Amino acid sequence: MDNFFYNCISLTSIDLFNFNTKNVENMYRFFSGCNSLTSINLSNFNTKKVKEMNGMFRDCTSLKFINLSSFDTSKVERMDNMFLNCNKLVSLNLSNFNTIKVEDMESMFNSFYSLISLDITSFDTQNVEKMSSMFYNCSSLISLNLSNFNTEQLGEIDSMFEGCHSLTSINLSTFVDKKITNINNIFNNCPSLKYIDVSFIQWNNKGKVKISDFKANSGYLIIRNNLYSNLINIPKDTWTIKKISDLDN
Repeated sequence: MDNFFYNCISLTSIDLFNFNTKNVENMYRFFSGCNSLTSINLSNFNTKKVKEMNGMFRDCTSLKFINLSSFDTSKVERMDNMFLNCNKLVSLNLSNFNTIKVEDMESMFNSFYSLISLDITSFDTQNVEKMSSMFYNCSSLISLNLSNFNTEQLGEIDSMFEGCHSLTSINLSTFVDKKITNINNIFNNCPSLKYIDVSFIQWNNKGKVKISDFKANSGYLIIRNNLYSNLINIPKDTWTIKKISDLDN
């Protein structure tokens, strides 16, 4: 059922209460491009067999609220671009989401302009390999708790928080760097960001990299020596830098 309502640009509401989806495995771009859609009834949606939800609500630019409490995501492997450009969404409850099998979360919440807070503390990310641009341009997001994230399989986090204009601090000290290969622009264009802890990133023999333009006039950065010595952009003199030995675990 991929692309089922794709680009139904005049559709304003959908009631899928009597929709039988019990055998559906693919919901790729299911509602993507429905940019006039303001209301969806998914209260009876059966998603127990679904493996792909990537791009499911992509470009639903008029949608302010989605109730996903009926969703069973225990078999879902792809959630990349799932809510990309849902820039009118003001709240999103994902507390019921089971993400244990998800491998790709790239651009999942990309361009959530209106969302001030997002609780994803229930996410199990032990199999996720990609988080590039996951929170890109979430410009109203003030805080984000990722202390529960398991990053054992994570390889790509480039532009993960780029454009998060209102974010004031980010603590990634609980992250584990075993496979990370791309961190370019991870904090770029975050003018309010004054506390950054990236002490988990080893960055051994991976070359020069830009992680941020460090727009804030002052701040506190916790970073490993090896990564700091490879930064293309470094913070202003008004920043406090705590460098961690590369020998520390």
